[in-house]
Amino acid sequence: MGEPKSAVPLASVRTELQRVLEHPTDAKSLTSLASSAQKAVIICDDQTRPTPASQLLPGIIDQLNSAGIADSRISVVVGRGTHRRPTDEEVKIKVGGETLDRVDVSIHEPDDKPGLKYVGVSSKGTPIWINKTVAEADLKIGVGNIAPHYFAGYGGGGKIILPGVSGRETIVRNHVMIHDPNTIQGKLEENIVYTDMREVARKAGLDLKVDVILTMAKEVAGISAGEVGSEHKRGIERFNAIYGFKPPRQADVTITCGYPLETNLIQSNKAVMSANLVTKKGGIILLVSGCYDGPGYGFYETLRERPEPEEVIDWMAEGKAQPSGGPVANRVRAILKTKTVAVVTDGVSHDKLEEMEMTPFSTLQTALDEISRSRKNAEVLIFPVGASINPML
Repeated sequence: MGEPKSAVPLASVRTELQRVLEHPTDAKSLTSLASSAQKAVIICDDQTRPTPASQLLPGIIDQLNSAGIADSRISVVVGRGTHRRPTDEEVKIKVGGETLDRVDVSIHEPDDKPGLKYVGVSSKGTPIWINKTVAEADLKIGVGNIAPHYFAGYGGGGKIILPGVSGRETIVRNHVMIHDPNTIQGKLEENIVYTDMREVARKAGLDLKVDVILTMAKEVAGISAGEVGSEHKRGIERFNAIYGFKPPRQADVTITCGYPLETNLIQSNKAVMSANLVTKKGGIILLVSGCYDGPGYGFYETLRERPEPEEVIDWMAEGKAQPSGGPVANRVRAILKTKTVAVVTDGVSHDKLEEMEMTPFSTLQTALDEISRSRKNAEVLIFPVGASINPML
């Protein structure tokens, strides 16, 4: 069983947030950073991520107020990258009613050229187009959460800027780097996608990053804050103390749950990526997920054509595949060459799953019965929090 270690939620999120903002890693305190700023922006992630921004934003805004920055000079930008635009209700759930009442809240638009500002080019050759509200603020604070990421190594850190509030050209140029063999889950060193994201975040002027570590119930177990690279590495250590898993051996069958990234099949397949690391060639990965938002923007349209994995990267560069779903499609196509991906969900039709060369099941019990018949005496691993568990190989 690949189950996380027990984690106790914080007694007071507000108290711990205040502490880490006063003593961030390799950065000045938020109060010091805000002392000379006229305009502040807080960037949070979108509806596809479980970050409880509504619990964090009021405390950050209060500290900015105490440093002399009024609510009228504070903005919140929801960094959606190229994900689907969130609904008004999803924004309210993400940032909270108090934040909506106090400060201006906007949604990043990656294709709105007048709403982007060019701030240079990274050492990897990525042109850096950033949301203008973010680029023109004197003080920039990012809010996110730490989780494994199948090509950036880990979520959190600089991803709040790239892809969070970057232009489409910037995102595509970064994401096509997934052809490099070092762009894998759990790897930071020599991972050119990760190092490019971190560099772009620094060039964009991200002053402070706040990342949370969540329990299985999506409660806050820890908060890291500081310079984008330093706080991220510190937060990853704390994350892996809970979610790092050393498998005894590879399994014939891995049963995984998309939780806590069940919004769509794109996000849920991150659980498949983790399961792939511990599943033998010729094995079965069984994904159980709500996928209440369907396949995800452009994902079905790409996979139904059954391209070679390398083709998907070319399609991303050409604009034929979406940069949000394209990298997942690339990795899923590679997995399907050697393994079976079976799916139990109410969110995607059986016809569409079959077109994508996935094996659909109506219920978990039906899937288990069929797998038991076809794989007698199979060694099985179960990942109940599949999108968070991080196999340490």
